Amino acid sequence: MNAYYGYFIWTEEGKNTYHEAVDKIRKSLKKYGAHLCADDLDSQPWKRMQKGITYSLEEHLRIIDKADVCVFEYSVKSGAFGYQLAHVVETEKPVLVLYKKGVHPVNFFLHNINYPLMTIYEYDDTSEIEGQIEKFIDNYKDHEKTRYNLVINKKLDQYLEWAAFQYKKSKTEVIQDAIEEYDV
Repeated sequence: MNAYYGYFIWTEEGKNTYHEAVDKIRKSLKKYGAHLCADDLDSQPWKRMQKGITYSLEEHLRIIDKADVCVFEYSVKSGAFGYQLAHVVETEKPVLVLYKKGVHPVNFFLHNINYPLMTIYEYDDTSEIEGQIEKFIDNYKDHEKTRYNLVINKKLDQYLEWAAFQYKKSKTEVIQDAIEEYDV
């Protein structure tokens, strides 16, 4: 399983406060068998930035494309996170978002996103991170998808259009739900 881990700790505050969490994410992903797509994005980004080495948003999105799952530490707010999360949702990848308890208000925007492959966890202590990553990896280790084309008649297509609108789902989700209902 390929994993992407993102973090937004470019400030001195972020470096001093959240580097332990980022390191725990990286080590836990490796421990539970994930291959890190961008391990060159090391666990000490501030040292890389001091040397003038940076990665563009486009580079991050290309790395996300290679991943099967994504994990973000989002205790420090960043606009780049929104772009990366939107890309993860668009490409239908499972995502775990971790953040330190108390850093975001209760109505934090993540909790309003209706994306079934997103897990959000607010941790008190970094010792909780490993267990959350283990659960997440176990839940999605067999999540590989297969793409196929489905040829249907106009009447079935109209039904799928209606069902997608009615249930506020994509046509693919309507088909998947129908198949899963029969527990094939």
